[in-house]
Amino acid sequence: MTETYLRIRCTIPAELEEELPTMLAAWSLLGTEVHREGGIGIGVTVYLPETASEGAEAVRMVLIENGAQDLEQDVEVATDWLSNFRAAVH
Repeated sequence: MTETYLRIRCTIPAELEEELPTMLAAWSLLGTEVHREGGIGIGVTVYLPETASEGAEAVRMVLIENGAQDLEQDVEVATDWLSNFRAAVH
């Protein structure tokens, strides 16, 4: 069986970057990525177990309440990034 997880992507105001860990601390996340968008906001990607649909809805609400824009949610298929990296390098 292929492992999958939920991915939530959005842009939040740049001034909330330092507050993001506190905003998301209530949930058991698989990971979070933050990347500069080049404008006034920062891109945020949050990963949750696929079975955490209630948690995903709560995370979405917190992000929206804090000014998130361009919110997207989808299911991501897990990849063996280490094997892919090794294959690309060698």
